[in-house]
Amino acid sequence: DSAMPSVKDSAMPSVTDSSEPTVTESNAPSSAPKQKPKPVATTHTGKWEEVFFVPIVSAAAASVKDGRILLWSSFLKKGWGIGTGLTFTNMYDPLTGEITVRKIANTEHDMFCPGTAVLGDGKVMITGGSSSRKTTVFDPKERNVEPEFIKFPEMMNHRGYHSMAMLSNGDIFTLGGSWPHWTDAKDGEIFEFETGEWRNMTNIKSKPFLTTSEQSDYHMWLFEAPNGFLFHAGPSKNMHWIDTTGDGAVEFSKKRGDKNTITGNAVMYDIGKILTIGGSEEYTNSDATTQCHTIDINGAKSDVKVERTGDLSITRSMCNSVVLPTGDVVVVGGMIKSFIFSDKDPIMFTEIWNEATGTWTKDTVEMDIPRTYHSIAILMKDGRIFAAGGGLCFGCDVNHQDAQIYIPPYLLKPDGTEIPSNDRPKITTGSFSVKPGDKKDVTLDSSDTHTFALIRLSAVTHAVNNDQRRIPLEISEKSGKKFTLKFPQSTSILLPGTYFLFAMNEDGTPSEAIDVSYNPGTH
Repeated sequence: DSAMPSVKDSAMPSVTDSSEPTVTESNAPSSAPKQKPKPVATTHTGKWEEVFFVPIVSAAAASVKDGRILLWSSFLKKGWGIGTGLTFTNMYDPLTGEITVRKIANTEHDMFCPGTAVLGDGKVMITGGSSSRKTTVFDPKERNVEPEFIKFPEMMNHRGYHSMAMLSNGDIFTLGGSWPHWTDAKDGEIFEFETGEWRNMTNIKSKPFLTTSEQSDYHMWLFEAPNGFLFHAGPSKNMHWIDTTGDGAVEFSKKRGDKNTITGNAVMYDIGKILTIGGSEEYTNSDATTQCHTIDINGAKSDVKVERTGDLSITRSMCNSVVLPTGDVVVVGGMIKSFIFSDKDPIMFTEIWNEATGTWTKDTVEMDIPRTYHSIAILMKDGRIFAAGGGLCFGCDVNHQDAQIYIPPYLLKPDGTEIPSNDRPKITTGSFSVKPGDKKDVTLDSSDTHTFALIRLSAVTHAVNNDQRRIPLEISEKSGKKFTLKFPQSTSILLPGTYFLFAMNEDGTPSEAIDVSYNPGTH
């Protein structure tokens, strides 16, 4: 039964279920079979830790500045519905291994198939989905304080499978999302924190952005560019610039390639640089592609540069992509041909895209559980990758109530053993806040040469993560173990939000991150 992972009991986190008072769930059935020993990599590739039980099918996730990860499903732990007004959530704490289960009812929001965006103050806005006009804001609080789910004003339009994007002024833009109200307009709207309300953007129609798929306005890839405009990178092959001021405006940019890739994804791996990955032209029962592109949006609107980068080693759809602090990108899971609620022909190995060479490296070690439709992957504060979920289809045999953590090669020795924590860089400076253009001193435990990068906290569902952005930082001065870092002047580069700050040594091994925040005070 693929719904039951092969796991060691000792690997399981403790699970506290506060969705029903005084109920504690067993962290795994006592009869769970033991996991087979992991092979040791003979080359410098990654490594998967043991699978562990998670009480829900994790169809969405968001990172928290202290390293915790919020997971959620729908009104059921392993099934979905429409408009029930309930959502099951899990909060995973990597420091303790604990998972806390809650059933959220106070916002009257079934947060299945939503839009997501991390706000300037580190909270997470979750909109639409099964409860298709609702807006909820998740406040993670401090580690020992119960998180809060806050009811916000409803959107103007019904939406599900839509996308959202943080803007440089702290407001939130959303577009598309025909499910489950197919007849409603899915044109652009914006949440303005100054008024505390949603507002339709009458000049931003959904039509220019559509693909040929029946699900033509799903999962748009939206990123604010250094020039202050919002860039639409896909999944339609026709790309656009969006002006989010006033009633808005849309301007065609250029074609990314010759295919719409509705089940692919995109990640901003450097300032104004986007990598698009795989996908298929139809949402289900559709052949995927190996094609990947880089898009450079640092210049004028008329000077967008699109290039084919290295192809994946295998066609891949419904995968998740995670940018590392080094600028490399890890692709997790997916399938050779797109199918919903299926593990047919899953891809069990990761591939890693090298920013410098534009080529992909296939990992030699496979994960234990398929991660396909309704799965997630997200960067952890210690530089590992958390992967979970897949399924969420009631009594089907592809419901994966489990998670597995990937250790990228930069945390491993050539023989596959982990680099001891004492041999990794360590940032001894505490968390801090910044303003655009600031210079800040950061102290390490070594005076050796290092590089630094910010990774913005993010939220992901259905392989869409428009929050991800990596910002390499300039070192303006160095004195012994003290490094003076220069932060970008432009708020279109340093978007409002909380970031993980990593230091990398000359081998590319990262420190555990500290959190750095830029919040202009609009939230």
